[in-house]
Amino acid sequence: MTFTYIDNIPNGPDNPSNDQPNMQINTNSISGILGVDHVGFNLPNGGYHTIIHQVPLVSDPSPIAGIGQLYSKNVTINATTDTQLFYITGLGGISELTGSSATANGFVWAGGILFQWGKVNSITDGSVSFNSSPNFNFPHGCFSVQTTPFWVGSSEPNGAAGISVKNISNTGFTWVFNTNSSQYTGGGFYWFAVGA
Repeated sequence: MTFTYIDNIPNGPDNPSNDQPNMQINTNSISGILGVDHVGFNLPNGGYHTIIHQVPLVSDPSPIAGIGQLYSKNVTINATTDTQLFYITGLGGISELTGSSATANGFVWAGGILFQWGKVNSITDGSVSFNSSPNFNFPHGCFSVQTTPFWVGSSEPNGAAGISVKNISNTGFTWVFNTNSSQYTGGGFYWFAVGA
């Protein structure tokens, strides 16, 4: 969408009748551009936003002291590019506000916090890498990992099981499966990680 606007109109030395066609172009452009994403002139709630369209930035803007900036940019996660919403504080703190993959292994951004989850089908000690599709490494760091063990088989195990998590980083964590039951011959655990 393009709106024509002619600078320096009216021009002081010109006869107003000579500038009148250009003044009309400018006036119509002002009305048109305000009508995009806004309730237009001479209408109830005139000037209020109806929707906000944002052209994605190529890179994050520079911080402005004391001013917050809301913007969008394209983000590629696991070979899929989509436009997401960001916020930068006056001190330069950047938070991604949107984006999700609502699947069995997935993630969601909520208010600048990243939640990720997944499932491990193993009771052999090992590690989880966050960058296994559709999950991805935490940009700033992982704060916490919670686990819930599950078992497979026809009979319920007669003892407890737990997952010990260690070496948490923004790229993953290591884990150890603990149980006092010999009936835990199969299964695994669900994991839930919080970070930013």
